[in-house]
Amino acid sequence: MARLPDKPFTSWRALVYYMKSECGEKDQRIHTSGNTRPSQKHRKISSSNLNTSVTMDVDVDNDLQCPICLELYTYPIILPCSHVLCRSPCAEQLFDFNFIRCPVCRDNCYVSGGISSLPRVIALENIIERYKSEQKKDASSSSTKTILKQTTTSAQASHSDTNENLAKSLSLLNSSVTTLSSLTESFKTESEIKCQNCKSAATRKRAKKYCTTCDSNFCATCLRQNHPNKDPFTNHEFTEPRQHSSNKESSKSAKSRPAGASSSSSYRDVIDCYCTLCTQPFCSGSDDRLVHNSHSVLPIEHAYRDFKNSIEDNTEKLSSSQSKVVTSLKDLKDGLKDVQHVLSRRRDEINIQCDMLLAEIENKRSYFLADLEYEERIHTNSIEDSIKRLEKVLGASQGLQGYVKDVISSEKAPFLEIASTLNERIQKATLDCESASKMLPLDTDSLNYKVVDCRREKVLLNEIHYLSPPSTPIVDVTRCSRSENAVILALCPPTNVHEVVDQYEVHFCSEEQKNVELEETVIVKNSVEDSSSTKISANASGVLVLLLENLCRSATYYFCLTASNTAGKSGSSEVVQCTTLADGENVIPAPAITERLCKRFTSSIQIFSSSPVDVATEQKISHFLLYRQPSQNRVWKCVSMYGREEHRVFGLAPSTEYEFVILAYNQRGECQLSNKIVLETESSSSY
Repeated sequence: MARLPDKPFTSWRALVYYMKSECGEKDQRIHTSGNTRPSQKHRKISSSNLNTSVTMDVDVDNDLQCPICLELYTYPIILPCSHVLCRSPCAEQLFDFNFIRCPVCRDNCYVSGGISSLPRVIALENIIERYKSEQKKDASSSSTKTILKQTTTSAQASHSDTNENLAKSLSLLNSSVTTLSSLTESFKTESEIKCQNCKSAATRKRAKKYCTTCDSNFCATCLRQNHPNKDPFTNHEFTEPRQHSSNKESSKSAKSRPAGASSSSSYRDVIDCYCTLCTQPFCSGSDDRLVHNSHSVLPIEHAYRDFKNSIEDNTEKLSSSQSKVVTSLKDLKDGLKDVQHVLSRRRDEINIQCDMLLAEIENKRSYFLADLEYEERIHTNSIEDSIKRLEKVLGASQGLQGYVKDVISSEKAPFLEIASTLNERIQKATLDCESASKMLPLDTDSLNYKVVDCRREKVLLNEIHYLSPPSTPIVDVTRCSRSENAVILALCPPTNVHEVVDQYEVHFCSEEQKNVELEETVIVKNSVEDSSSTKISANASGVLVLLLENLCRSATYYFCLTASNTAGKSGSSEVVQCTTLADGENVIPAPAITERLCKRFTSSIQIFSSSPVDVATEQKISHFLLYRQPSQNRVWKCVSMYGREEHRVFGLAPSTEYEFVILAYNQRGECQLSNKIVLETESSSSY
């Protein structure tokens, strides 16, 4: 038996040469030695390894099959869900507008650019090509093993025979070599089957399918172009590529043609008709004419001229529609700028209005700004979507227009093969451009109503106002009074209800100081809650009192006041002249506060004093309760006691100390002050 080498053979010729050489050497050994011992070594293949190999082949075959057609992938494309399908006709049949439903995971995938935007899996195509070549190699190797087994069996039988049996073995080997050569030629012929529909013979691609209805081999590109997914092509049947008689004839004619002759001229001479129903050109002298007997048929020149004129007209309409789209696109972009400008101006106005207000309406400003941001987002999203849609329509139409120019300049027959589909695409693109250019103009009038006017809110929120310098304070001389060592200045309420006073400056001097141009200044601060004169109790007179003590007896003083806040300072008031009393001149009995009878509450304090009822009515003495927080140099608030022993002051802060004093004065401006007491309001928890 001939021993096979360790390395595989690179060709069938190498195998045959090796077998002949081995048999020749064996023949020589037989003549010299007379006998030989046949080898008893045999290779054994494990059944488990064989089963594993078969299982792997089946798994690989299943992985490379389309889940719809159950064939190897043809022009595979990947869906957004990561599954792969054949583009034509599997994926095209499932594609609906901009959605495709995956048959594997049932996911309804959105495809924005149409089925042509789905990426092609070139790596998978290369794997399929290698898989097919491996399958062919496996088939050829199995045939080789069968023939080799027959040959070696014959060689083993010839070891025990004579030279005549060896000659028979050699003849059997020659017949095996002939069989191997024919098998090699068949594989070579099958691998060289080319497409019969490519434009030129030099650029023809390898055939992928054979159409039994058309009796022609097609490559992947020509198959998609000549067999669209519509009637009557959906009924065509396809098989693996095979050698066709027309291929042989064309190869013979190609050999008979002189060098440099083109096959396109014979193609034009043969195809001379065009079927308007099937939208396909054909040869009137071929068997295809039987399919188109009852159809409307035009000469190919007439069909070419009609389609060319129609496409040129539609191209002009497409150009006109594109200009309209460009105009609409510019208008939309300008409208977007106008909307953003208007919204920016309104935002600034709202910010100005909100800055005029204090913290109490901060949430209102947030509401207004959020509303404008919502409007801006709605308008911006709408306009940007329109811009993207128009840009997409414009880009698609421009790409189609460039493709049309290339197709028109091509050969007539290939042009007519795609003319109908191309015309439909142009008409659809024209309709898209027309509909896109008819978009309604942007209405920005509604944005003009996004204006805020806070005048009504200012009336309701009378505590919120612009801060301005206080007005000139007015001293109510009819309510001013004096004692031996003190002067009480009563201030009239300001005319402006929004006026805020942080402090008062009292400039005064005695007669002697006036002569030497000297004066004293006392700063009396106003509390935050008392800075506005409108915050008074129901039983208050609305008069603020400045109490100046430790003055000289029987001395004349001149007083002048100014008010100020963070916005500025007021003017000086009129000069008020007042003379303190001498010893024994004051006839008003001194009032007194009974502290043990006073009562404290959370937001009020009740003061007890018997002085208002102890004086006679004929004396015409009025009693006022003055109170303030016990900090230095504070303005006193004045409340009338109305001749009662008990008087309750409301509107006080919880857990806060307050200083109280009673002022008694008559119509002559004489006054007396009671003892001062400090009481603290109760906390809110103990009320």
